[in-house]
Amino acid sequence: MAFSIASASAGKVLSSLSTYEDQFAGLFPKDIQAFAFWKGRVALFAILESLGIGSGDEVIMPGFTCVVVPNAVLYRGAIPIYVDIEALRLPWIFVISSRKLQAAPRQS
Repeated sequence: MAFSIASASAGKVLSSLSTYEDQFAGLFPKDIQAFAFWKGRVALFAILESLGIGSGDEVIMPGFTCVVVPNAVLYRGAIPIYVDIEALRLPWIFVISSRKLQAAPRQS
């Protein structure tokens, strides 16, 4: 659903967003809350924060990724560890290579 500035000033965005969050939370077991983020990078930052990832922690990620991913890790004070991926099944299934993970440079 697209929202215009006019509908935002009328307060419709919050009620529609709240409805979306409630409906999404309803897909999960009881006592689950949902929160919609305005950007993926903000959502990733919040996930890292909720997991307690911070200064000095290492976060493993594919070496070929969008700059937003390591930036969120760096903003939390954590250290991105880049690892290559391998094809598990072609054409579209790729995984982080456990062999390459063991060889990845790490902080001491």
